[in-house]
Amino acid sequence: MFFSSARVKREFANNYISVIEQLTDNYDFYDIETSFGNVNIIEVSDKKDLPSIMLFHGMRGAGPLFLKNLLPLRDKFRLLIVDSLEGIDLDYSNALDGKNYEHGQWIFEIMARMNLKDVVLTGVSIGAVSVLNALAFDDRKIRGAILISPAGLTTKTGSFNYKLKLNRYLGLNSMLVWNDKLKGLAEELITEPSSFTYEYIEKFISRFNFSIPKIGSISQDMSIKIKSPVYLLVGEKDKLFSHKHMQSTAERQIPSLLGSKALKGQKHFIGLEAMEQEMKRILSDLF
Repeated sequence: MFFSSARVKREFANNYISVIEQLTDNYDFYDIETSFGNVNIIEVSDKKDLPSIMLFHGMRGAGPLFLKNLLPLRDKFRLLIVDSLEGIDLDYSNALDGKNYEHGQWIFEIMARMNLKDVVLTGVSIGAVSVLNALAFDDRKIRGAILISPAGLTTKTGSFNYKLKLNRYLGLNSMLVWNDKLKGLAEELITEPSSFTYEYIEKFISRFNFSIPKIGSISQDMSIKIKSPVYLLVGEKDKLFSHKHMQSTAERQIPSLLGSKALKGQKHFIGLEAMEQEMKRILSDLF
């Protein structure tokens, strides 16, 4: 069981909704059935007929943590953050096989049930594995994709010392405790740490049976099938993945790559201002 107990899972569900409501009082929450399991989706938009952006977040993340990154776009886009296959948190990196097209099938089932088309898929970190898989699977309903600090393009770390620290600390803990050491690891990945982010992590991190999923790279046989426009955003100070290797792999393997940008001063999780500026620039190209 991903959560440490049924009680903890209920507490997480209550806190999850509370965090969303701190960010916005105008949202919809969906529980969508797929053949891979039920998935939660947070929707925020001023109008239902606006163009749709679907975001797939990173490892052991959750929708509310990334909702704030997209809120500045809500006046022009329908925002949909896809969350979990396990109750109310995400573990699709383990639940689905990245070596075949399960991620793509999963995403297209979601789009069919939500009656979505002409969608921009956005994948953050390990969420990009699902986006890349969907692009290779079938891009007929996909207008384009934005990959942000993506897993799936490289297994090469941005900092060997950081990888050692991560493996040494996380590798020995199935139940994490929020402390200065864990906060320090998070600070090395987050460009603009905030009290909101740390309160969120502290509230939830010790409630999980934590494990690091195995992250593989998308095969060239799959990536050369991608035809939809793809944009890549990476941070020059990303210690989790090598930004140079992410860029070179994308340029070599994705024929429809239209833009690749390394952002100065940005870490694995890009800051809000830089994220908003780059997202608006790319979306103006796509629409």
